[in-house]
Amino acid sequence: MQNQIKIAIIAVDSTTRNSISETLQEIDFVLVASFDFNELGWNALLDFNPDVVICRHDGTNRNCEYLLHWIDSQALVRKVTFMVIVDKEFAHVVSESVQNRVDQLLFDMPDDHELLRNVRLLIRLVRSENEIMRTHVLNESLAVSEDKYRTIVDSLDDGYFEVDETGMFKFLNASMERILAMDSEQVVGKKVDEILTEQSATRLFMLIGRVQHYRIHIRGERLDVKTANGRHRVVEISLMLPEPSSVSMVRCLARDVTTIREVELEVAKKEEEFRTAINSAKEAFYMFKSLRDKDGNIIDFIFTEVNKAGFDLLNFSADQVIGARLCELLPVNREPRFFDRYVKVVETREIIDEEYQIDIDTFKPKWAHHTVVPITDGIAITVRDVTDIKNTSRRIEADRNLLNTIINAIPDEIYLKDKERRFVMVNRGVLNMLERKSFDEVVGKRDEDLIASHFLDMLIEQDQMVLESGIPLINFEGYAYTDETQTEIRRSMLVSKLPYFDNEGHIIGLIGINRDITDRKRAELRIKRSLREKEVLLKEIHHRVKNNLAVISGLLFMQAEYIDNDDMKQVLYDSEIRIRSMAMIHEKLYHHELYSGIEFGAYVKDLVSTIEKTYHYNGCEITVNFNTPTTYIDLNRAMPCALIVNEVLSNAYKHAFHGMDKGEISIDFSQHAGTYRLAIKDNGIGLPAIFKPEQNQSLGMTLIYGLVSQLGSELQIDTSDGTKFSFEFGGEEKSPW
Repeated sequence: MQNQIKIAIIAVDSTTRNSISETLQEIDFVLVASFDFNELGWNALLDFNPDVVICRHDGTNRNCEYLLHWIDSQALVRKVTFMVIVDKEFAHVVSESVQNRVDQLLFDMPDDHELLRNVRLLIRLVRSENEIMRTHVLNESLAVSEDKYRTIVDSLDDGYFEVDETGMFKFLNASMERILAMDSEQVVGKKVDEILTEQSATRLFMLIGRVQHYRIHIRGERLDVKTANGRHRVVEISLMLPEPSSVSMVRCLARDVTTIREVELEVAKKEEEFRTAINSAKEAFYMFKSLRDKDGNIIDFIFTEVNKAGFDLLNFSADQVIGARLCELLPVNREPRFFDRYVKVVETREIIDEEYQIDIDTFKPKWAHHTVVPITDGIAITVRDVTDIKNTSRRIEADRNLLNTIINAIPDEIYLKDKERRFVMVNRGVLNMLERKSFDEVVGKRDEDLIASHFLDMLIEQDQMVLESGIPLINFEGYAYTDETQTEIRRSMLVSKLPYFDNEGHIIGLIGINRDITDRKRAELRIKRSLREKEVLLKEIHHRVKNNLAVISGLLFMQAEYIDNDDMKQVLYDSEIRIRSMAMIHEKLYHHELYSGIEFGAYVKDLVSTIEKTYHYNGCEITVNFNTPTTYIDLNRAMPCALIVNEVLSNAYKHAFHGMDKGEISIDFSQHAGTYRLAIKDNGIGLPAIFKPEQNQSLGMTLIYGLVSQLGSELQIDTSDGTKFSFEFGGEEKSPW
């Protein structure tokens, strides 16, 4: 229905007013009123609030200017159309302002037909302008409402989106953007199957169809949504139609319940794990609901949950137990020691945790441990067969008594300390050492409470080191002196202290063992004194043997100097160097603390130096290379090896380099896996082709073969490149330590 147009006629005589009114009656939806231009007429005009004003010019422009001012004040709200009728006699006085601002200016009174045409034009203008203005105002109001609506929607913690009947996204708020991990620009204008996975889009299409078809709201439906970043989210959505319901848009609220779903799954998993755990547990488990009379007093308990061990203990099936009354199924529980205390657990919320003896023939356990805890209007009970534990405890107690008897019979001082260095356990040896009569005098006390000794600081330092580092102290020798001057030892002790740990590996104390070794130390001291005497004696023997051999060597050398026969002189020189090689071994033993063997590599170098000085006169420059790592050899093997080396080197110096300016000798001596190897090689002229070493009757070769045989070995001679003597023999390496 069109709105009624109000037309005001001002300052027009009654004849003209009546004519205009009658003419305007032909126009539908028009309300005509006339007003005088005075204070009373002006107030009436304002109340009438016209859409069209028709005014007759009074020849002064005052009325028109006043009306134009009022019309301008209405411009922001609505359009008021202004027609001015001017008599020809006043045409020259109409102001330019009036001419430019009025909607229609008529000179002289028009006829009815022209007046009707002009008014209709003004009405159409008013309607058009007012419709535009109303549309503008409505659009502005709608924009404001839309902004408020969007602000409210964007402030929601839940996601919100709108889709049309085709499933196209029309809007989504910031929370929905976060859920989808996509911006609005990426979503709006696209269909749900372009944004969601196929399964989620199909499900959402179905829900949208139900809402639109049945005109209903749907709440609490869950969708699995794969977001743009690849994450899976669980979303709980509610769908509704907007008001009016004729609009084809569907509004959806979406709440990210991924965390809730994860919690639900975790709870379900925990429940399943709980049931698996209780059914796999060896302990019997029962849950009961209280059965009350009309006054609220507990008269029995109903079985609601039982695990496998529980059924086995009762020797009943699930059908017989679940839902059954405790005291009817097991009358023994009616006894005050059970039933009344179970009731007290429900009423006071106090827990029962104890062992009790079972004197029922049909029950296998003879001792049981049960824990009774309150739950919502009921109790939960765990029952464990501790018969074996009780029997084991008795055996352990007997073993402990036996162990204490053994420990107390051991003369060593055995003790256990906690982390604060307090004695927790001591044996009889500790009591005797501390000169105490009872264990109570020692247990719970520290060393400083029991000992007033000059070595107390050392004991405390040892305890703290073991407790703080966890490193055991093994076989530490300690001494107790007769006084603080520490000049006389009263007791010698071998001390061991080891940390002990709890089940989590934390140090909780230490175990100490003190062994009195005073008598042993005194015996060791006597043995050391005797050993030193023997060492001095043995050293003197080696010294005298070396001196005697040196005298013999000197005599042979002097005798050789008086003989003119060169062959005889050479025989004496050879004998002299053999004796000197043996004397050098005794000299090594004399100067070394190890009397059972010598470092053979160093000995060989000294022997080569001696032989070089003896045979330097042959005019050949001879270089000796040593490959003799530090290797110790006992005296029984050292002496034959020394003589062999002497014979081979002497022969090399005398015969190997005839006619040569330079020569080279290599000496290798090593030991591996209990076997020694000695090799002496020269790069000289070699042995004569007709020379047969094993058939040679010279003293030197006889000595070499005899000494190698004495060592349990065989001599190898290689003449392919010079001459090489080598052999291997067994024996353990002698270390100086």
